[in-house]
Amino acid sequence: MKNIIITAIAIVIIAIAFIFLKKTDKAPSDLAIESKTYERIISLSPSTTEILYALELEDRLIAVTDFCKYPAEAKMKTSVGGYLNPNYEVIVSLKPDLVIILPEQENVRNFLAELNIESLVINNKTVQQILDGIKTIGEKCGKQKFASKMLHDIQARMEKIQQKTAGLERPGVLISIGRALGENTLTDLYAAGANTYYSEIIKLAGGTNTLENSKVDYPLLSVESIIQLNPDIIIDLVFGFAGEGMLPNEIKKDWLITPDVNAV
Repeated sequence: MKNIIITAIAIVIIAIAFIFLKKTDKAPSDLAIESKTYERIISLSPSTTEILYALELEDRLIAVTDFCKYPAEAKMKTSVGGYLNPNYEVIVSLKPDLVIILPEQENVRNFLAELNIESLVINNKTVQQILDGIKTIGEKCGKQKFASKMLHDIQARMEKIQQKTAGLERPGVLISIGRALGENTLTDLYAAGANTYYSEIIKLAGGTNTLENSKVDYPLLSVESIIQLNPDIIIDLVFGFAGEGMLPNEIKKDWLITPDVNAV
């Protein structure tokens, strides 16, 4: 049963992570719209960069941030710097006709408005907002049919997973979104709380977030609190440069500090 749930979680995360990068034939209507839309796009977040690649808009993507590392091809694009502190001079010099940002990048939005550079705000705090982001970018960039098909595929996968896990026991799941690695203990560990899209994904996949009662989106957990939560499944997310050069078994060794936890 656990294998089914783990597989389900993996499939949903993969689906929501936008790795529908397989090539499909472009409809004539899409080609007609593309010729009239934005040709110089800058993406200021990893999530929107992934959407652009998933919609096969990479040829129009001229720059990304230092944190846009997926797919691997994104690392070859010009970088405009950080996520919250991009290099405005570089942005201006690239002469974009569209900059895609997140709501928290309000300072960037104000700067672009002063220079009459068009921006598009995409939210990514919930599963529905992520799906809406795919739709919005598709419409904005002449990829309506492509985006519609992608959304249909994602919804179909989600429904299939929900049907597959219906009636099964719902294991407790803890998602670690970032922590210190290689310490032979668990330190600086932040986990996904109740009001996050991670929690939504767990529920969609047939699990229960062990932090479903948390009032903090990403609480900092101690070893003692992890033992008390006693998750059945732990998903340990390793981002960016963290973990580079470390083998998976070395990363997982840190969890041996909690041998009585079900997942361990």
